[in-house]
Amino acid sequence: MGCFVSPRRVGARPFTALSGLSFDLYPGEAIALIGKNGAGKSTALQILAGIVSPSEGSFQVKGRVCALLELGSGFNPEFTGRQNIALSGILVGLTQEQIRQEEQNIIDFADIGEFIDQPVKFYSSGMFVRLAFAVVVAGQPDLLIVDEALAVGDIFFRQKCYARLREMREKGMAVILVTHSQGDVTEFCDRAILLEHGLQTYVGDPQEAMLRYYVSMHPEREKVGAQGIPAPNLSKDINDPDEFFPSSLHGCFTEADPSTDTIAGNDRLLRFCLTDEQNTPCRDFVQGGHLRLYAQCSVEPATEILYSTMTIWANSGIAVYCKGTPHYAEIPEMSVIERHSLVSVCHEVQLDLAAGEYTISLGFSATTQAVYESRHVGAWEDWVEASRRRIGITQLATFSVSAPVMRRPSRHFAGLVDLPAKGWMRIRPFSENNDCL
Repeated sequence: MGCFVSPRRVGARPFTALSGLSFDLYPGEAIALIGKNGAGKSTALQILAGIVSPSEGSFQVKGRVCALLELGSGFNPEFTGRQNIALSGILVGLTQEQIRQEEQNIIDFADIGEFIDQPVKFYSSGMFVRLAFAVVVAGQPDLLIVDEALAVGDIFFRQKCYARLREMREKGMAVILVTHSQGDVTEFCDRAILLEHGLQTYVGDPQEAMLRYYVSMHPEREKVGAQGIPAPNLSKDINDPDEFFPSSLHGCFTEADPSTDTIAGNDRLLRFCLTDEQNTPCRDFVQGGHLRLYAQCSVEPATEILYSTMTIWANSGIAVYCKGTPHYAEIPEMSVIERHSLVSVCHEVQLDLAAGEYTISLGFSATTQAVYESRHVGAWEDWVEASRRRIGITQLATFSVSAPVMRRPSRHFAGLVDLPAKGWMRIRPFSENNDCL
């Protein structure tokens, strides 16, 4: 026999999880809900998804709504992935015929291989979110609600997801996104809402919303200014070509996975290492700091001019940087690189980027001596046409950039990158006798 105790006997009290949230969302738009844990974000999404009824206020949603909330919600753990596609497909509004038509597309997008026919109770969290996202977007909703689910997947899958979401937004789908990623908010969303203790304290520009959120998380850092970062001196490290890599990095290199290579012949990327400007192995950088990528490859077939390029990709799949050794270094003067040569390279870039996660691609390509010598006057098309890719690694490594809070306008930039800039402004009294210049 059970004994029930009045809530008042155990100190319970009414609690308002969310109050005063008000916004409009139109087809094709994306809005982010941000705030500390317990701010009311998940409650808002559950109300909008129809899972929880509001105790006061009202809302209206036109069209089909699909939600990706708690991990694995809507899945039967005893069913296989394929069986859960059929079950979840019905829950998101697909007919039996549509499920049959979309099943293979869902399986291909989820990319979990043979595990599609295994019970999902054996899935990792990443496999769960892959399958759940693939099913939800197959439902072609008018409004998609996502509660931090994409944070579970790896960055490569997130890039794939955001590419799909952009396609669907172009067709009119609206998105409400809960995330703690500044890159997701500023690059993907049109507006952002900041919730604090269940109250809407700001709605508007995503960059400003993230700054206010970060200040609320670390109010003591509002007073901390940016520290100047000295320019690195690579000459200390690479005076001797035979000792290109600093001795402090011995044993710190990651061996390259040959299965990920895009290669010509027997060329091969051997190893690589990410460091800061002090040559300390690092994957987490401060905004404005320097990232160095050391890499080494073996060149089997002989070639003429060999050069290397590095590309940095944002979390959303946008290339924010792409430069190569011809941009900032003289390629060693040799007309032909002999077979079985060992090539070492260092790329360095100052990370004037928005806070977030990024991936790196690395490539080695060959061109002719004539095209290389005319690089300062020749056309870009000539360079591209004469280049032949020897090694290409599209997902070599990941790294993150974090930013201290700096509210002073002279120390902060809005956007994805901080470009070198200068300008002026002058003011004078207006007079009808003055011309307008």
